[in-house]
Parts: sequence; C-alpha cells; structure tokens
Amino acid sequence: MTDSNRKTPNTTGKKRQRVPFGGLRSKLTINEQDKKFHYHWFNDVEDRIDRALSAGYDFVKKDSVQVGDKDVHSGNSDLNSRTSKRLRDFTIYLMRIPIDLWTEDQKLKQADADLVDESIYGGGADKVPLSYGLDVRFKPGI
Repeated sequence: MTDSNRKTPNTTGKKRQRVPFGGLRSKLTINEQDKKFHYHWFNDVEDRIDRALSAGYDFVKKDSVQVGDKDVHSGNSDLNSRTSKRLRDFTIYLMRIPIDLWTEDQKLKQADADLVDESIYGGGADKVPLSYGLDVRFKPGI
C-alpha cells in the first residue's frame, strides 16, 4: 500500500459512520439538514423548478449540506452555488421550503384527499371532479 492509498485522518472531531464494503449507499441522502426547513429533490423537467420557486422553495447552496456519502461523491455537479446532481437525461436540484409553509401545504393536500374519501365512502363519488378525465367511479359492494 502506498502512502497515497492510506486512510486520511479524521480532523473534524466527528465520528465517521462506518458503511460496510458492498453495503447500500444512499447517494441522495441529505445530511446536516436545518430542521426549520423541508428538503426536496426536484427534477429539472418542464416547469417543475419554476413551480417550486412559486410555491416558496429556494435552492440549497452547495456548502450548506452534505449530500450522500462524502467518500463516494459530493453530490454537487452544478457549476454555480446550487446543490444538484446530473442524472441520465436531466439534472435534479435540491430545494427547501420553510417547514411551516410545507406543513400548511400538507394540510391542504390532506383536506382534498379527505373530501375524495368522504365522497367515495359516502356514496357521492359522482360529485368528485375527475382530474384525469377518466370516467371511473367506485361503487361499494361490487
């Protein structure tokens, strides 16, 4: 073994997490997250990034989080300050939104789901708008 192949000393003072050789490694795990935010990876396809920005998400800067296993890949492939990763045909960007806005959004989504459930199980499925244009109705007991 040459000197260049030896393990580099841990100078951060933090205990390094051991990952068994051949074990699973998560390349998109976000370490050291700020608990005041919800983090999400967005595909840079169609208008997803613009929609995320309009909803209150911001790009996460490269130096504010560690993505994946540091020994494998830094996770950042963007030339500017945004945290990103290039996949086969597109780039994904790490974005975050204040946790209170995310919680509010989740409550709105749950209210919509509750309305659908209530309509289905209450026999009023014909009153639920079909967002995909399919004329499929749930009929209990069939």
